[in-house]
Amino acid sequence: MKRNRFGWTTLLAVVMGAFAVALSGAASAELLVHEPFDYDPDEVLTGNGGALGTTGTWYSFDTISGDGKTQDWFVHEEGEISGVGLSGANPSIEPLGEHLYDGTVGNLATSGGYVGLWGADDWNDPDGPNIGEPGRNLDANIGLAPGVTATFEEGSTTWISYVAVRGWDRNEETPNLTIGTDPTPDGSRAASLANGGSGLGTGGGPPRINRGHIYPMFFDGGVPRNHIGVTNGWRDDSFTVLEDGRMDWQELDADGYFGAVNIVVIKIEWDADFEGEDIISVARFLEGEVMTEDAFEDLIDARPNLSSANWDAANKPNLDQSQFDVLNIAGLKFFVDEVRIATTFEEAVPSGASEICDNGVDDDGDGGADCDDDDCADTESCQPQGNSFSRGDANTDGNVDISDPTTTLQYLFLGGAELRCVDAADTDDDGMLSLTDAIYVLNHLFLGTTAPPAPYPGCGRDETADGFECETSPANCE
Repeated sequence: MKRNRFGWTTLLAVVMGAFAVALSGAASAELLVHEPFDYDPDEVLTGNGGALGTTGTWYSFDTISGDGKTQDWFVHEEGEISGVGLSGANPSIEPLGEHLYDGTVGNLATSGGYVGLWGADDWNDPDGPNIGEPGRNLDANIGLAPGVTATFEEGSTTWISYVAVRGWDRNEETPNLTIGTDPTPDGSRAASLANGGSGLGTGGGPPRINRGHIYPMFFDGGVPRNHIGVTNGWRDDSFTVLEDGRMDWQELDADGYFGAVNIVVIKIEWDADFEGEDIISVARFLEGEVMTEDAFEDLIDARPNLSSANWDAANKPNLDQSQFDVLNIAGLKFFVDEVRIATTFEEAVPSGASEICDNGVDDDGDGGADCDDDDCADTESCQPQGNSFSRGDANTDGNVDISDPTTTLQYLFLGGAELRCVDAADTDDDGMLSLTDAIYVLNHLFLGTTAPPAPYPGCGRDETADGFECETSPANCE
């Protein structure tokens, strides 16, 4: 590993600068809303509530009902597939099999359940599991707590993320998420807000030509707008979003199965543009991709109109966000999970743990070792490997304290002793060793911010396939 080398005076400046960053910026890092849909499985979403940062209960609506199927969204248990059968209308390795999404995501922390379409076994589907339409126009909303709305202040930044997966392979559409003043009407698929309301978030569908896209959208007077301008109805010719203003929805996963995980991330900079307009930026990541704030900004740079900062001056959101107290999710035939609203990217997009195969082979090219391949068929061998450690304990003395970021900085900038457990020094578990790891520890120790990822505060082995090793365990972890 290449390291910079300079003197003790510079090291002290680096330590003090890192701590200054902790005092000035990281204290504001806060997870405001987390909806993991941790409700009783095999129940409807309507009437459930109590997640962090929400108020009241969920209202959900589906335009299709049936024998035993109500017009509500369904709660599925994490780790279990939904039972939705595919129609064979779109290409997939198993076109008439069951939808394989199970509510887990390799590169994002998940918990609770997931919601959306009913499975064929959840109601008496008269057409059977493989050809019956499982649902259609989906709309749901819940209130945001006043303390969340109060953070939407001039000069502040709000990050939103959610997991969305297309639920059926015929006439499918992008799930949209907005925060605003009003709920989306039943069956609207995010085409309007009630009572001429305002709000902002993601778009995609309808009309047909746009429902395979993801892009920033806002409502003003109940009318949806993107970088093209006001949409007088949802005609294809008036709402076509070009490539520089959208990302395309992913339907097939890396192995060719229908139902790829799309992680949509929204950045809102309140009253930050030239005339005091809000700036909305939207991008999506896929399962297996590295998700960082820098990676998000790179996606925006590649497609400038993914950010309203680059839209025409006459077509930018200038809304009263102090009234935004409703969270909406709407679209056509999907599953959704892990809705988060936070003040930083890291809080809104927490990395998940990946299983590590005994030989660490990445057979499908998704960047992680595979525990479902023939070379790792023994599930007992698909466990975290290497020596046990406690994350943050860079000097492996059995304690996590200010000496640990100092050890990391000495190694990085002064040619200090080789680290005996690089995994422990990688405090934020992002697979890189840098100044941010020292800052992370300082933030946690002195500001009470988010604790390091597992293993912490106890001992354990690394669950992330990042190439780092722990050559020597501290005495308290042996």
